[in-house]
Amino acid sequence: MTTQDFLTVEISVASRGLDVSLGLEHGRTLALMGPNGAGKSSLAAALAGTLGRVPGGVTGRVELGGRTLLDSSAGVRVPAHRRSVALMAQAPLLFPHLTALENVAFGRKAQGERRTQARETARVWLSKVGAEQFSASRPWQLSGGQAQTVALARALATEPRLLILDEPLNALDVTASTRMRSSLRTLLAEQSSILITHEILDALTLADHTAILHEGRVVASGPTRELFTRPPNVFAARLAGLNLIRSGPESLAFRAADVAVSAGEPDGAAEGVRYPVRVLALEPRGEHALLRAVGTGGPAAGVELDAEVDAQLISGLDTAPGATLWFSVRAGDLREY
Repeated sequence: MTTQDFLTVEISVASRGLDVSLGLEHGRTLALMGPNGAGKSSLAAALAGTLGRVPGGVTGRVELGGRTLLDSSAGVRVPAHRRSVALMAQAPLLFPHLTALENVAFGRKAQGERRTQARETARVWLSKVGAEQFSASRPWQLSGGQAQTVALARALATEPRLLILDEPLNALDVTASTRMRSSLRTLLAEQSSILITHEILDALTLADHTAILHEGRVVASGPTRELFTRPPNVFAARLAGLNLIRSGPESLAFRAADVAVSAGEPDGAAEGVRYPVRVLALEPRGEHALLRAVGTGGPAAGVELDAEVDAQLISGLDTAPGATLWFSVRAGDLREY
């Protein structure tokens, strides 16, 4: 956090194992990444004030644009509807009995805007997200991508000081997610926002900074491209599709796609590195499979490693959990720093 931060967060939710400190500058987007169960959605709900009753509650401090939303030591807890924080969930959650226009106008009317003006504002935002043609449609008449686009317009129409997007592209097909990603790139340009995502592509295209959560803690953070180009630890490296081996003051990084897998130890004369590994799991991914393993010797001992293997090569290898294989990488595919 810096003195220029528009959003400052120092909160704990003991019952969820969450203990987070982070900051966000005005008009910037922060990508929040990490495995399932890391605490991303709990953090989002805590910021929006919608976490509900949990043992021990939410403690700490949240300040947004100079306004204190939470200060547990002073007894300050601003209710969700007064925080100016919009949380857009994975599912659109549109009101089924209202048209798209009425759904988008709902938040403005809740803020006290007259019905006529709220509808005019809603039309403007539907136009901005490219969904004005769905104004008269009800949610059941919309595709998943169309409904999510309307939900985005509804969130932005309230002009929140902070917009939180929780996996907004997760349930969309390739065409719809590409269209939504393009819209978000424009709409988030001046909006202070937090984007929760599992996809590094979303972080790279939409976020200025990225924070990685693991077991309720921020384990890596920084400018997005820098974080994934030169990952500071194994958490960031794995999200970037890299394997990271620490060896003294230096580290070796290499892509899962550059790993060769063999049943026996490769030729010792070959340049590069080779590590014995124990198979953890095999995950089919179309024409390829992701082989997850853990190193059993040398500097890779105890380090989880991934290899992208052509599906046709799998039949010739023992990939059952616990099996022993060798991972090798050519010198030209290694990145040292």
